[in-house]
Order: sequence, then C-alpha cells, then structure tokens
Amino acid sequence: MRAWTTTPEPPFIRMAEVDTPTPRPNEALVEVSAVSVNRGELVSLPHFWDVRMDGSTMSMPMGSIPGYELSGTVVAGAADGTGPGVGTRVAGFPARGSWAEYAPVPTALLGHLDQAVTDEQGATLPVAGQTAYRALRRGGLLLGQRVVITGAAGGVGVFAIQLAKLAGAHVTGVARSVQRRQALLELGADETLPELSPEGPREFDLIMEAVGGASLGAAFARVAERGTIVQYGEASLADVSFPAGLYATMPGVTYGPFLLYPDLMGDYAGTKTLELLSGLVAAGDLKPVIADVMDWTEAPRALQRLSDRTVLGKIVLRVR
Repeated sequence: MRAWTTTPEPPFIRMAEVDTPTPRPNEALVEVSAVSVNRGELVSLPHFWDVRMDGSTMSMPMGSIPGYELSGTVVAGAADGTGPGVGTRVAGFPARGSWAEYAPVPTALLGHLDQAVTDEQGATLPVAGQTAYRALRRGGLLLGQRVVITGAAGGVGVFAIQLAKLAGAHVTGVARSVQRRQALLELGADETLPELSPEGPREFDLIMEAVGGASLGAAFARVAERGTIVQYGEASLADVSFPAGLYATMPGVTYGPFLLYPDLMGDYAGTKTLELLSGLVAAGDLKPVIADVMDWTEAPRALQRLSDRTVLGKIVLRVR
C-alpha cells in the first residue's frame, strides 16, 4: 500500500510503498477515505510522536507512518469480535499510522459514522471534535456558565464554541484577526476578544486554554472563584509567568492539562463520543469547519499552511 512515511529531510515526509499492516486482535483494519491535519502532527515531525498511555510521547523511528485520525470503511473486523463489522463507515483515532491507504485502529477508538456525515466531516471528529467535547466536560454543568476559549479559530476551538453553546454557556472566543473573530460569531460565540488580557474581572467559570505563555498566565488572573482552567494546547511554546501572590485570589480554582489519548483510555468511551458527535453533525447541530479539502498527495503543502497559521478550522486530505 501507499503511505506517507517520516524522513529526516524537509518536508519530513515522503510517499512510499509499504506493507499493509496486520491488525492486533482488538483492532479493525480500515481502508482510509480521508484524514485531517493536526498541529500535533506538524510539530512532531520529523520524529513523529507515539502517544503513550500516561500522555507522554516517544519518538518513532524514521520511516514510520504519521497521522492521528481518519475516516474510512472497515475491511477486516477485529479478531476478538469487538467493534464494527466489515463494510461499516467509521471515524477513528489510531494515534499513529493514519496517513496511509489502510490503517489498523483499536475498536475502542472507532465510531460508526452516520450516513448523513461525509468522509471529510468524519475525519475532523476523532482529534478536534473529541478533544473539544471531552475537555469541555472538565468544566461540569455549563448551563448559564461563562466560558472563554483561546485559540478559538483552530480545529478544536471551532468545535468547542459550538458545543459550549449547545450546553447553554455564554461563550467568548479569542482570535487575533477581525475575520476570524467574525467567523466565531457566526458559529455562535456570544462575543469575541483579540486576546485574553490579565486585566479585567474574574468572570470566566471555564477557560479552555490552547495558547500557553502569556495567555495561560492571563487565564489564572481571569478565572472565577471555584472556576476551572483546562489547558488543551500550547501553541506559543512560551514560558508562563504570573504575579506573586496570585494564588491567594483563586480560591477553589482547578487547573489541569487535557491529553486526548489517556483521557480516552481512562473510560474506553471513544466509540460513544465519536458516535455522539457524528449524530450532532448529522442533525445539523454541529458543523465541522473545513478550510479546504486537498488530495492527500498534497500533505506537505497542507502542513505548510497549518504552520503559516492561516487556516480556520481544519484541512482535510482525501485519500480515496
């Protein structure tokens, strides 16, 4: 089969002929229809990261197949009898190896796609959709709560805006450009900000933080009493600082990082989460924001566009 594999020279991936993988007993073999591009894939190249149970990462050897998520059709069911049968359209989060014509996926991380959901839409759900949904749950009951989402124009952010509104929250989206902020309002955000400033009232019950650095420092200054900060990204890769003594003004505040793979492995509810999201998309209640659909042979260009930070939502690569 054909697959993108890692290489030490830019653009750090090359198309190659490789053996079709043999699934483990708890894995189904999926013929891949589409994949979407994630920042984690971009920043981990050329040594693509294998995400381990504790959330840590381990560099894979050169020649490994990158790719976290996919949509496609099951062509061989799991030998242990779990999961969807042959012919089932699915979305899945194998955590590695999806940028190929075929990929093995643990059945606990596969979900059936509703007939009304396209392959391209399905490919955006396993990482961005599940991260948004499961990270928002850390904030508890959101009805009537004030939620702010930084990096809100990214793949996770555009889902989080919509899901928080569906849960009844008052939602503020943070994005730098006027055009992106307007797009967030059209997705349902109640208001937008160009940045999360440390100056201002402690008004946010839940802060979904994707930027790190000064933005994360500001989150500690703006979170409400007994509020929650969930860090699901660190796009700035900058150090974090905040004034001494700030801790005394944050009674009951909870801070925690969110990592999708260990969270999914904690309750083995990936199938349930994916199928819930698929149902919301099919019903028209959730809109995957797809900036572009490209042929998968254009993966290097897609990675460059993601690096340039010009993408609203997701880029999807069509495999077949």
